Amino acid sequence: MSVILGINSAYHESAAALVVDGHCVAACEEERCSRVKHAKPATVQAGALWPGAAVEVVLRHAGLRLADVDEVGYSFVPARRLQNIGLDARDAASDSWGSAAGERRFVEALQSFPEVVAREAGRALPVRFLPHHLCHAASAYYACPEREAAVLVIDGIAEIDTTWWGHGHDGRLQRLGTARYPHSLGLLWERIARFCGLSEYDAAKVMGMAAFGDARVFRAGFAELLTLVPDGIFLLAPEIWLRGPGFADLETWLGPARQPGGELAPRFFDIAASLQERTEQVLLHLARHLHSVTACKHLAYAGGVALNCVANGRLLAEGPFESLTIQPAANDAGTALGAAWLLAAQRGELTHWQPLRLPLLGPSYGPAELRAALEPYPAVRELDAAEDAAAALAAGQLVGWFRGRMELGPRALGARSILADPRSLETRSVLNHKIKHREPFRPFACCILEEALEAWFEIPVQRSSSAYQQMLLVFPVRHEQRARVPAVVHLDGTCRIQVVSRTLQPALHKLITRFAERTGVPLVLNTSFNDSEPIVQTPEDALETFFATQLDVLYLGNLRVDRPPAGAIPPVAQRFAPVRDASGTRLALVFGNQSPQGVCPYYVKDECWHCDIGAGEGQALDNRANLARLTWFRARYQRTLPQLAHLVVYNSGSVLNKKELSPEVMAAILRFARGLTGLRRLSLDSREGFIRRAALQPLADQLGRPDVRIQPILGLETADPHVRIELLGKRMSERSVVRAFDALASCKGSFGMAVNLVLGLPGVADPVADAVASARWMQELAQERGLPLALNLHPYYPSARGRSRFPTHPRLAPTACGAVLDALTAALCPDVELFLGLHDEDHDTEPTERDRELAELSARYEALLKERG
Repeated sequence: MSVILGINSAYHESAAALVVDGHCVAACEEERCSRVKHAKPATVQAGALWPGAAVEVVLRHAGLRLADVDEVGYSFVPARRLQNIGLDARDAASDSWGSAAGERRFVEALQSFPEVVAREAGRALPVRFLPHHLCHAASAYYACPEREAAVLVIDGIAEIDTTWWGHGHDGRLQRLGTARYPHSLGLLWERIARFCGLSEYDAAKVMGMAAFGDARVFRAGFAELLTLVPDGIFLLAPEIWLRGPGFADLETWLGPARQPGGELAPRFFDIAASLQERTEQVLLHLARHLHSVTACKHLAYAGGVALNCVANGRLLAEGPFESLTIQPAANDAGTALGAAWLLAAQRGELTHWQPLRLPLLGPSYGPAELRAALEPYPAVRELDAAEDAAAALAAGQLVGWFRGRMELGPRALGARSILADPRSLETRSVLNHKIKHREPFRPFACCILEEALEAWFEIPVQRSSSAYQQMLLVFPVRHEQRARVPAVVHLDGTCRIQVVSRTLQPALHKLITRFAERTGVPLVLNTSFNDSEPIVQTPEDALETFFATQLDVLYLGNLRVDRPPAGAIPPVAQRFAPVRDASGTRLALVFGNQSPQGVCPYYVKDECWHCDIGAGEGQALDNRANLARLTWFRARYQRTLPQLAHLVVYNSGSVLNKKELSPEVMAAILRFARGLTGLRRLSLDSREGFIRRAALQPLADQLGRPDVRIQPILGLETADPHVRIELLGKRMSERSVVRAFDALASCKGSFGMAVNLVLGLPGVADPVADAVASARWMQELAQERGLPLALNLHPYYPSARGRSRFPTHPRLAPTACGAVLDALTAALCPDVELFLGLHDEDHDTEPTERDRELAELSARYEALLKERG
């Protein structure tokens, strides 16, 4: 048996692929495992980072270990990269891309990769460095159903080339030509994305913006920026500095750059439209030249630019080739697959073709694994998922669809998808705003039955492509059908499509067929199953994203998961997100109050002017409801719990008061905490009157984890008695505070005190001095009793009553909070822990910068819809 491992990790999209006896058995992207988008930063020192989780996934699928691998292919040749030095002379003094120092650091990191592999495998393994573009080419050619094909690669930059074209025949690849840096179409797209105030990874957003722009506005400018010359060559204007700071070069052609968060003026949509048009012209120019020198009927295509599905549709419709194969993971992740296939071909082991019609090469999860993931959540039914999901979609519900092996590449193709009814324009708004939390102009793709394609789309019927199944082509929706599916029709009347065949995807085909029987529409909206994160990979990922968003129903295989009943999980219980503190990952859980009124008894006495939480959550929860909430928390945060170091428990009063949180619920919480292997801290929100040895000692005994510190949270707010008692209405005397510390010190085991301090309170002239005085008092009490101390700092959050009493009192700005934190760091002993809570609690009701930007973009989007008809 021959085992070859392909690796990509030079820039980003780290991935691993496994080829056994010439057959690709598995491939996986590191980001799907690590949950970090693009897997790693594209920095000069990160080239040798080991995509260990992805490697483990592919090996586990084959039942192998790393030591079983015969050869490793790495999709980059370090030595060739040194030719890059000097091409960015204006940046020669820096330590980044293009500079002598930066490039040498990059090469040194890559050259250490064989040592990394040997360390991971426990023995030396042969590592072959393979040309990056040749790996891209191999990934496309060996996925092509034809033995002979023209091959094209366009991306940002490889070792030094930016574009590669060649000829594949009888299993061999021949290079015919290249374009070299700085003439890079891919890097130009990255730079234009940043020019528009987006990130370098936002080419898809720019492509979506293009439909709203007028390509004529900057057509002449882009004709100067990108010049077409004979033999398929394109040249970038010498003034353009792709890897330099600032945008002075581009501003000569395009006007001032947009600052992130600034107004997204119509000019930027026009820039996107002109760039898209010029890209299509460059692609057709290259394709016609390549066809003329190879006389091939078929084109195999890869590289990051190959993900431009609008250009791909035009290439298939207007280009010279009769058929088109686009490698589904056309970005750098696909080079791991290409590296493994290339080595197999060179070893004479690739004796059969493996056309990649659907890239379902990732992990899958059987019924037992799905059931195990769902064990904490009882609202599960087993049924015919396709039948049931069709009914849910027809009723307007948003569906999470998780089935079979995971896709390789950036497109969700019905294995890890969110599905929706395309018949309502509101669906698109809900998905963008409430599920995906992304720009409102971003379009959505559709899955359409294979047999209905020609009745709904204007397609080049004489041209064939596996890209139809891979959501890599955009075509016009037939005019008479557009009004029926507005959620998937872009402003220019087009839609990105995935054709679903009965043989390749029987369950998805059945779902759409049943949906069509109910609605007369043989297609559904399909988008990736994620929310500003990598696409979900595991059942646990799917559950957490499901509970974190407003999806209505989730199907894991044939298991249906429903959301909790309306009102069972109020918004306050969902607003707490995992954050970091001195212990590690910190998470707060909010339970309902079990007192007769459902509220904090102090709130009933009309105390605590600064707090609205005491009003409860609009209901009094009993044991059963609170236990159901605990089950919901376990499912909602499945992905976080293995890393959880600090668990914080709140209700609307004191969790140590048995009338507010019953012993039965507290016992369930302690059992839950006992099973968190990484837990080091358990914080229990309380009032000073309930911090007693009689309440705390039994909890430690029940927990049975001496390695976990139990710390009640004392809401002191401030040491100033006038502010605390008179202005805030918090009737907490100095004596009661001291008594709480004494009670805690009398407990046996691992205990500490956490104290809440509020910064910038009404009546406080100097927030820094007040915070330091309050913190020093708490430090003195803790040190005298040998108690660990943690201080939780929050800027003043006015309640409804507080706003009526102090209507003009401002909230302390984050920069001012930082000044307080600096002062406390200097004033206190190093063993006092400080935590600044700005965005981890429901107290923070102000919209974030991201919220503001999306709101501004939404308004601009609506205006453009009206302007452009």
